[in-house]
Amino acid sequence: MAETSHMEIADRLTEYRIAYGNQHDRLANKYSWFQGKDVRLTGLSKIANSLDFARTGIYLGRSKFYARVPEQKLLPDSDLGLNEKKTVKKNILNEFHAGIKRGFFLSLHMSIESTIRIIARGLGLEKQEFYHTYKDLLNQLNLTKKDDYMRLLNVIRNVRNTIHNNGVYSNVNKSISYGRSTYTFTTGARVQLRWADIDDFLEGILEMLVTIAEHSMITSQPVLNMEDPSA
Repeated sequence: MAETSHMEIADRLTEYRIAYGNQHDRLANKYSWFQGKDVRLTGLSKIANSLDFARTGIYLGRSKFYARVPEQKLLPDSDLGLNEKKTVKKNILNEFHAGIKRGFFLSLHMSIESTIRIIARGLGLEKQEFYHTYKDLLNQLNLTKKDDYMRLLNVIRNVRNTIHNNGVYSNVNKSISYGRSTYTFTTGARVQLRWADIDDFLEGILEMLVTIAEHSMITSQPVLNMEDPSA
């Protein structure tokens, strides 16, 4: 992927970082929830932190910046020829960006699951399996776009489950349509994570978390029920 593409991705992530921060501040001011503790706010701030991690990594991983890293730090094998060194450095850089992408998608899931579990627990709806937890929560709240949010969470959950097999999907074959894409999960095949899908994910997650937080059943919850121990 060209450096300009990486920079465009980092700039888009920065725009979403601002959007998540704005919604966090709006909810904090509107409801006077305790910042840093209340899951109705920390659900947004945890994802904002993930965005900070990803966009900073991409900015620092620019080819021009990376080229200044001393070769002996990256290439301990001094017997490599010039072309071999260039190839190895390019591969390391590609793996660096791929690692940022994987880490970002997985951190999204961790942030979302912890947030939804705490909210569901406050309503007495938490189950051992995450799928049943968010399904029961969305059904209980009866949100207008609950079917869209179900598909969003189904995609994210299935992507996250591949972590046990280094990105390879091991469950039954399935296809899930969400946003502008259809996500195909094939047994024995590696799940391809694309930055091109990030807009659908981040827009949907932001809308879902804010909609849940502002539902009357959630705004009326006691503060103790909404305390986030992971924040």
